[in-house]
Amino acid sequence: MNRSQIASALYRDTFYLLVYDHKHGSDLALYSTYAKARVAGTERMRDTAKEWGEDTSHLSDDDLWDAWTELSGDNEFFSIQQLSIDNH
Repeated sequence: MNRSQIASALYRDTFYLLVYDHKHGSDLALYSTYAKARVAGTERMRDTAKEWGEDTSHLSDDDLWDAWTELSGDNEFFSIQQLSIDNH
């Protein structure tokens, strides 16, 4: 990370929280952009589906995101929440 990237990260006031709710609880991960959170979520979905023996390669990332609740039997959910830091 160069100096400019570090400065940008230090002064960022908006972050994106990826929430993965499942039968064992919730996994949380914080990202600097919505796009990064979305990519991480779809990667997690593909990895999880693979563990279940499901092939999701025919689904685009958007289709997988939209179909995830159904694929998981309405037992797992992904969401992205925008968080803003109050600088006052």
